[in-house]
Amino acid sequence: MRIEVRSQTEGEVVLRVAGWADNPALVRVLREEVECWLEQGRRVVLDLEQLKAISPEGLALIHRWQGKPVELRRMPMLIASLVELLHGRQGLQVPPIRGLETTLQALPEAC
Repeated sequence: MRIEVRSQTEGEVVLRVAGWADNPALVRVLREEVECWLEQGRRVVLDLEQLKAISPEGLALIHRWQGKPVELRRMPMLIASLVELLHGRQGLQVPPIRGLETTLQALPEAC
């Protein structure tokens, strides 16, 4: 996983997260990076377009950011779908998932 500062102002930092956040150690690195910026009073925007995978710990981390000045941008559809299904969008700035409800309705019902 790579975390790169794309831009920053006095009140906001945009971080690009790329690669695989698929184990607890990598998720901890992401948490520490975001917390560092939040402690400085910055709003954190995470550009997740190049994120390939995220672990359950990563999904839990996103859930913990609810109500904090963290925005998730350009999230891959699969990851966005998981976030919305597991945690909803309450308190997080998560882009809406177009077509998710239609896709879910088309799935066969579980036994």
